[in-house]
Amino acid sequence: MPKISSIVSANLRYQKIFPDKELIVYTRSAAPTTIRCPIHGEVPSGTLDSLLRTKHGCPECNKLTRSEYLRGNPANAKVVRVFDSLSGKTLEFVSASAAARGLETNLGNIRSRLSGRVSVDNLIQDRYKVLLDSTDCVTQTPQKVLPEGFKLVEGFENYALNRLGQVYNVKYGRLLTPSFSNSANAVIISLYSNGEAVSIFLAKLMLQTFRPDEPLPKRITYKDGDRRNCSLDNLA
Repeated sequence: MPKISSIVSANLRYQKIFPDKELIVYTRSAAPTTIRCPIHGEVPSGTLDSLLRTKHGCPECNKLTRSEYLRGNPANAKVVRVFDSLSGKTLEFVSASAAARGLETNLGNIRSRLSGRVSVDNLIQDRYKVLLDSTDCVTQTPQKVLPEGFKLVEGFENYALNRLGQVYNVKYGRLLTPSFSNSANAVIISLYSNGEAVSIFLAKLMLQTFRPDEPLPKRITYKDGDRRNCSLDNLA
């Protein structure tokens, strides 16, 4: 074999056989390499000479059957676009399999929407919409996906509240834990507004969020068995 003195010349030789991939780590002929595969990303590999003797030039691709490789290869796969209703961004994947891995969902959830068996308006994980057309929903305003019973808190667009006093962070998709203030003898919650943390009485926040004609519990019960409740009776 001719001696290869640099990664540039090594990559030229590699891409002459595997033009869809790229050699990104190469030090010397007897050392391990790393390649970038359009299906599997960065893959640690053996020596360059051993790579050149393989069928697909990628250790992970070499494990696939012919049909699996053809389905996963971007040259043969249909690009899948997914609209993230939480961030307002459109995500692009090289294949349905890549989309399923990226969204951490079952491949059937992607394929059933692409084939029309399931409506694309039925969001995956109450968040992701599979786009059948590249222009569909790309310019939409981000949609706040809330759990049942929650309402957005006025003045705090990333937070929602329910009648049990639970506060939900819409941006990160998790419940917040209130704290009890001994000095104020009340439950408080810290929310962010314009990059600054603001501490608010939780009961007062509930009265601002829900209208008087909507029933509120007399006492607010918190998670983990915490019985230190904040009464709403004197906050009219």
